Amino acid sequence: MYSGGELIDIYRKFAAKPSDTAHNEYRKLLLLHNHDDIEGMLSLLPLISYYAIIMNSYTVDNTVIDKDTDSNGNVSLRLIAECSLPVGVPVDRHICLDNIHILIKNRTLTLVIPVISDTLKYFFKDYKNYYYLTSEDEAIHKSIAQYVDSTNRVKCSASNCYTKKTGIFLPLYDNCDLNIFKKDYSDPEKYCNADDILLNSTDNTEKYIHSIINHIFS
Repeated sequence: MYSGGELIDIYRKFAAKPSDTAHNEYRKLLLLHNHDDIEGMLSLLPLISYYAIIMNSYTVDNTVIDKDTDSNGNVSLRLIAECSLPVGVPVDRHICLDNIHILIKNRTLTLVIPVISDTLKYFFKDYKNYYYLTSEDEAIHKSIAQYVDSTNRVKCSASNCYTKKTGIFLPLYDNCDLNIFKKDYSDPEKYCNADDILLNSTDNTEKYIHSIINHIFS
């Protein structure tokens, strides 16, 4: 019947040790408030399961590239990752951001990430040590470029110092110590090669899944 703020004055009266009757009444009010706090906290404890997701306290069980066909018959690729939670969530959730879906049900978290099939560019950082080959539309290191006809090479700038790769790629929001691919130098969207996630290292897989979930919940 009293808020915590209102009980401050009651506690002061209780601590002043008034008559036994008043002292007992104040004591009952204070203990009732503490009792209700603890009882309410117990009903809120299942919410910790959501916090476990934010803290990356889950296990990545399986990741697979899957085909999805829409109502018009268009086929697209997606990465599906299934994770186990340490505690079941009290309410199922479906969260969508940047076309990435998170489905949370009981102790299972399913992540659905769009995959693109394209030719993207990896930009070298030390562009001053590279030459751009006009006929190849790619950059090579100066140690190799010295053997190329000078009419077919120019010194690189940051925007044309790249090599190209064709494959399937995943959106990237945290570098995760992975090679970053882009459609163009000024493009804000970043990608990583799916093989680096799924084939080369289990550690890379977990880091990538953590980065995507952190992006969704940030």
